[in-house]
Amino acid sequence: MSNNLNAFFWAKSIAVVGASAAVGKKGYEILRNIIDAGYKEPIYPINPKAGELLGLKAYASLADIGKPVDLAVFTIPAAALPGAMEQAGQAGVKAAIVITGGMGEAGNPELEQQVLDTAARFGIRVVGPNCQGIVYTPNSICASWPLLTGQGKVAIISQSGTIGAAMAGWLIDEKIGVSGFISMGNKSDVDECDLLEYFADDPDTAVIALNVEGIKDGARFIDVCSRTTAKEPIVVLKPGISEKGKEAAASHTKSVSGDAAVFTAVCRKAGIIQAFTTQDFIDFVKVLSLAQPISDPQTMIITSSGGSGILAVDEADLSGIPVPDLTDDDIAALKDVLPGHCVIRNPLDLTGDADAQRYLDAIGALGDRPGALMLIYGDPIPEASSKTIEMSKITSQRIICCYIGGGDIQIEETALLQQNGFPVFPTPERTIKAISALYKYGKIQAGKAVKEA
Repeated sequence: MSNNLNAFFWAKSIAVVGASAAVGKKGYEILRNIIDAGYKEPIYPINPKAGELLGLKAYASLADIGKPVDLAVFTIPAAALPGAMEQAGQAGVKAAIVITGGMGEAGNPELEQQVLDTAARFGIRVVGPNCQGIVYTPNSICASWPLLTGQGKVAIISQSGTIGAAMAGWLIDEKIGVSGFISMGNKSDVDECDLLEYFADDPDTAVIALNVEGIKDGARFIDVCSRTTAKEPIVVLKPGISEKGKEAAASHTKSVSGDAAVFTAVCRKAGIIQAFTTQDFIDFVKVLSLAQPISDPQTMIITSSGGSGILAVDEADLSGIPVPDLTDDDIAALKDVLPGHCVIRNPLDLTGDADAQRYLDAIGALGDRPGALMLIYGDPIPEASSKTIEMSKITSQRIICCYIGGGDIQIEETALLQQNGFPVFPTPERTIKAISALYKYGKIQAGKAVKEA
């Protein structure tokens, strides 16, 4: 594992420079969240006017601590940063998170460079400035906001703090969780390539979600991503694909967005799965974190909602996902176990009176086959989760679910399905797109295996 970023994620002590007793200030929020996340190592609030903050002894400066500090989080005004970074270097700080904005992105590149030059003299790695901090759940670190604590296998690397925090919140709400969330901000030192290299070798990470507005070093980015996607998937959302979007990105973090077609070509070359909307971004990351990729995209659709099945077929056609016809043997086997009013084809419409057992009966009749199995549970269908678990024991197909129109039972069963590793989506279209992402990564893995052979 790359060790030069360990001081961020496995920090053995954290100082908050600019810690505050004022609710609503970033110095208060970050200190509160570090405590509430359950961080077990020493925490040092730095505030020359406070003797104690949130039950912790406060220090006038980093020098007053008298003990090693791995990670310092800066929330002080921009003008005070050069001097504070000098003190950090003299105190032996190894890594710094600079929350403070008002630097390069606000027309003060000289000030930003002064801070970076000072950090570099002491070998301090810097995340930011103008960022929302970091979260690393294996070490119970939340040096960010809001409070994010649900542990999982997804690392979120985001230039936008809000997009990254929202993604983390969605994954935590769905009980999928995150391994880390890093808001890069201006990424004046630590950038996406450094973080990709780190999380590619992180045993607590299985999927990387990357939100980036511009790439600093295109050649290195392709190289790092190509090596990373051989180990685990990368899903990217890159705003700034329109001309107006490029202008907005430049004013946000002074990023150079580049040509959208070129970036898409880079993604193909490096084996990155590209999302073009926030919805696709969260869905692709979710499905890849819960399900193994597929090498065969053909999909069997079983539904209790005929209309939902039609929407699924439409999206499958648009996404290049084949929905093969049933064989004569399939039809005969299904007729033996299903009521006569079921519509026996692909999609297989079990009709609105279906219960979970009817799905299981259909799978038993169809037997094992390659590709994906899309289950559309329409309306309240109790025991969907337990019967899906039984289905997984008689088929090797990748089971991806859509639960739609099920009210409170849908909420309960969706949670149980995902706890047992079955991704669930609320619309047929999103479910098909998720299957497409599994197939894309399956192709990426197969291509890399061929090159290595």
